[in-house]
Amino acid sequence: MFNAKRLQKNVNRPLFKQLAWFGSVLGASLLLSAIALFVLTRPSLKVIKTWEKPGASMYLTVYESDTDWRGFPLNVQPRYAIYVGRSGTPSYGHYVDMSFYGLPKETDSIRQSSVAWSDQGVTIRQPSGHVLFIPKAMYEGGR
Repeated sequence: MFNAKRLQKNVNRPLFKQLAWFGSVLGASLLLSAIALFVLTRPSLKVIKTWEKPGASMYLTVYESDTDWRGFPLNVQPRYAIYVGRSGTPSYGHYVDMSFYGLPKETDSIRQSSVAWSDQGVTIRQPSGHVLFIPKAMYEGGR
């Protein structure tokens, strides 16, 4: 005799196993994607160059902040930021994102930049002619 319920039960079992396998693969893929995203987008905080204010414990530091993915997959490059504060490494202080131009390697442009401290603030000038002024009120008078 033909048993429709038994046939239905046997047909659904392989589908359930397939869905379970698919769910496992999807879960593992999402986990690996999250780990890869974390690793690829972590800031390196690699210091490129630091300038010290004469006679004071103030520093201007240019460091690698994160990765610029806008040109993916052909042109992925680091982004840079400027830190001004009481420590030579980025910690508590004032931060500004900045692009560096003018030389084939951005790190060469950073290393050849000049910094001038004044009573009003600090100025960083790139070899390309780009200038950034940071007012003293932005980085002094913190904690």
